[in-house]
Amino acid sequence: MGKAIAKNAPMAVQASKRMMRMGMNETFNDHVHHVFLQLLPLFQSDDFKEGKQSLRFDVKKCSSIGGRYSPGFTNEFFDTGRFEGAGIYKISFWIKNHGTTFNVSGGSVSAKEGDMKTLIEENEEINDWKLHEYEINVPKDSWLRMQLNILQPGTFWIDDIKIEKL
Repeated sequence: MGKAIAKNAPMAVQASKRMMRMGMNETFNDHVHHVFLQLLPLFQSDDFKEGKQSLRFDVKKCSSIGGRYSPGFTNEFFDTGRFEGAGIYKISFWIKNHGTTFNVSGGSVSAKEGDMKTLIEENEEINDWKLHEYEINVPKDSWLRMQLNILQPGTFWIDDIKIEKL
């Protein structure tokens, strides 16, 4: 089993081994150049997306109701960070899914009301990182909200959440 894992090691492990072997026979300046060339392809790879900053949910038991009854997160964006007032925003993120049913919703909210919409709800098996992009209109005196709920046990990953005003 160990040999199978080593043979199919993540790209970063393979590149690290190559760089160590190369570094034994090169000058420092040549090695720095080669390290950079080895790392460039990793930045666009699926391995790179599943880094230390991916949020992984290993769910053993949950409710299909959603909201506070299911694992996930919610965040409201206002006055700070990427929120820049009323307008149209693009939310993008990468996901992988093994066994869960999940729901991602987004919309505009204020102190008294909200207009949340389901952006995606599915139970599709997603073995390779998949990009999702959505546009959300946020009117004056409202702010942006995003919510994720895991509705069925399994393993779910989300990474590289970006918000930009269009």
